[in-house]
Amino acid sequence: MAERMRLHKFLAKAGIGGRLQCEGLIADGHVTVGGQVVREMGHLVDPERDDVRFEDRRLKLEPKVTFAFNKPAGVVCTTSPDVRRPKVVDYFRDVPFRLYTAGRLEEDSEGLVLVTNDGDLAERVTHPRYQIAKTYIVKVRGRVERETVQAIRQGVWMAEGKTSPAHIRPHKIGREVSQLEITLFEGRNHEIQRLFARFGHQLIGLKRIRIGHLRLQQLPRGAFRRLDERDVEQLVAT
Repeated sequence: MAERMRLHKFLAKAGIGGRLQCEGLIADGHVTVGGQVVREMGHLVDPERDDVRFEDRRLKLEPKVTFAFNKPAGVVCTTSPDVRRPKVVDYFRDVPFRLYTAGRLEEDSEGLVLVTNDGDLAERVTHPRYQIAKTYIVKVRGRVERETVQAIRQGVWMAEGKTSPAHIRPHKIGREVSQLEITLFEGRNHEIQRLFARFGHQLIGLKRIRIGHLRLQQLPRGAFRRLDERDVEQLVAT
């Protein structure tokens, strides 16, 4: 008999999603064990013997795989079959595992996204408490003044509190459009858009170029590469 594990952990290791997402699926009654709906987070299962199902599909543990993907603008990160727009997972139809994105980029944004079936890694990359650095090239309307850059570096008050200090470096400052590189450690919802809007600048372009130690580099739009064990270990250790 295999070592028993908590149900939400088993779901994450079976490639359903990050642990928090799996907890929500359990609470909402989407998971059965032995034909019975289970809503208890601490429920223990035998990964080899128990009949655990999600959406009536029996689950089993999968080898962990993670890919770096250069998301083009116009592609969405959701896995919902109800969404008709192009999805990140559409690029991975030949990969024989259930994959999802670890962290999101908005439809109009582009750049580095991690695509994985590793729930532990997904939680590590996306949860704010781990403060994994994510670096972006942003374009905004108008001239970004030195005082604005300094304020963002120190943290800006928003409705839910003060943002963590960010690393920000101007690339090209113009009267009509400014381009900057910014590194965040929190990942609040629409944080970059809201930061610049706070100072009257509309976000018109965003490209993520780094997550932790991992850089986008010369990966073409719409292309991906599988991460090796060293890449994953460095992400987890960040």
